[in-house]
Amino acid sequence: MKKILLSVMILTLCVYLFGCSAKSNAPQPSTGAGDPSQPSVTTPVIPDGREMMTDSGTYVGQADSNFIEIKISGVPEEKASKVFMLSPELKEGFDDLGLETGDEIKFDYYVNENKANVILSIKTE
Repeated sequence: MKKILLSVMILTLCVYLFGCSAKSNAPQPSTGAGDPSQPSVTTPVIPDGREMMTDSGTYVGQADSNFIEIKISGVPEEKASKVFMLSPELKEGFDDLGLETGDEIKFDYYVNENKANVILSIKTE
């Protein structure tokens, strides 16, 4: 299982590094002021008009500064774990969220042109 997860993370990282060399012209989201007990790092902005999706699950951990793993709610155990890339805006303030393994979260994401799931915002439930 660890080999599969590591392979997926490496593949996703390679796709991201080699497929995202051009700068985005999308407007940069602003950090909104909200309830301090429910930190939200960004206001979601979807590049190139892509469809934004919302899901929930259990935070598993951070693989590196670019990727996190989440067990998606309502999915069979063997298919529940997914790796998500942090958007540049979320990556900047990710540590401020204070997530711990086992935290229940709700998140907004989109699938980029390289088929990577990119998280735009995270809220604890």
